[in-house]
Amino acid sequence: MNKVGYINYWGHDFIVIDKDEPIYLIPKNNDNTIQEIREHFKDKDFIFTYETNSHFCSVAHIEKVNHEFPNIVVLHPKYCFQGVCHDKCSYLEILGDVIDDFFNPVRLIFSNPDYENNYKYITQGVSEKWIINFEGAVISVELFFQEPLKHGLLGDQKLHPILRVRFPETHDFQYIYKIYSIVVRFLKLIRYDRECGKLTVALYTSDKQQCGRLLDFTTGLLFHKRDMDVNSTVFQPYIGRFFQFAANMQNYSFIHYPSKNIRFSGSDYQFSDCVCIFPAFEAEYKANKDVYGKIDLTPIQNIKSKVKSRIEEVAGEAMNPEEIAYMRKIQSIISQVYTQFSLRQEIIKAYECLEDVMFHNIPEIFFRTIKYSDKSKYNINKISSKISDLRNKYSHGDTTATLDDEDSEYIRFLEILIYSMLLKRMEFLDEEISDIVRAIFILM
Repeated sequence: MNKVGYINYWGHDFIVIDKDEPIYLIPKNNDNTIQEIREHFKDKDFIFTYETNSHFCSVAHIEKVNHEFPNIVVLHPKYCFQGVCHDKCSYLEILGDVIDDFFNPVRLIFSNPDYENNYKYITQGVSEKWIINFEGAVISVELFFQEPLKHGLLGDQKLHPILRVRFPETHDFQYIYKIYSIVVRFLKLIRYDRECGKLTVALYTSDKQQCGRLLDFTTGLLFHKRDMDVNSTVFQPYIGRFFQFAANMQNYSFIHYPSKNIRFSGSDYQFSDCVCIFPAFEAEYKANKDVYGKIDLTPIQNIKSKVKSRIEEVAGEAMNPEEIAYMRKIQSIISQVYTQFSLRQEIIKAYECLEDVMFHNIPEIFFRTIKYSDKSKYNINKISSKISDLRNKYSHGDTTATLDDEDSEYIRFLEILIYSMLLKRMEFLDEEISDIVRAIFILM
């Protein structure tokens, strides 16, 4: 339902129509107001505070401003806190389909043979609690289950898991959004999924009074349940460490993660997926390069420099434009060969550090191309060369390239290696990495 309010902005009166996303500003006097205030709007990333006819305040982080309409300013928020009051916020309660799926109460109840007592345990207060450190403050994440009849017949009669995130009470809504984002990153990390669907987020004061709600417009509307379960019973010993990593890595990119389901075949990979996976590997390698060791590319670099210098000399001679263009093409090919060599070496180094994790999974990753009995093809040099060739194919302009099922196994190998490297950076043991990887990537 649309919410209507009024605001005086830069000396002009506006009607605010809040449709959640976007927000419309309409001047009360149809004059040159829009032209006069346009210069005051930044293009993006500013806080916009307004009050609607409900007499509650809303605070939005505006990501984009649209001036296309002559008498309307359209604000596109990244997120918006609605119905906030003057009391400080002390904790969040977050629920949604993805939380229902991951912290599935049925699995938690029946994972214990004494399931009747287990049901009583998880429905009587906090079931689990994790402590994380964030920006010098102690944050607690509590898991509890909302009783089916809490809201009477208005409820959906389900036992919903809820994450309650406690933090030092504050009026700083940007800080509160950072706290909420930790949970979003956690869900993406631990499920290996770029999307987690819409979450319902309520704000509460220290005396348990609701003081607003958060609408996040960066998440997708729908939650896509995976074909195979990734649930908390498998990850129980590791959840706290995933939360802490999610708190530490505010700028971690999920662009190379799948958006719906684990990818198996060539049709599961889009061109954009392949383009993003290669730089994701390079970024993960650099983030923990002390573990994998430095690659000495000096001899190759010297050869590259000498050849390119000679090409420059030849190109400097009297040549027609077609010959010069040909020389430039040769220089580009030499640079690509150098990059491919570097990628191969990095894959080999990373594999050697994680060989106990990766080696035994090779038959299941390459189930189309490598027979279990033919262990001679487990050669990481051959695998890394093939991946390097695929990188050259996808990273240098072949936007129409398609991935067949056999080639997809090499990309999938690299995906699993990247996630294993991430877990290595989180200081998991090889045995733990193996258990997590096999659960996420469905390696039986």
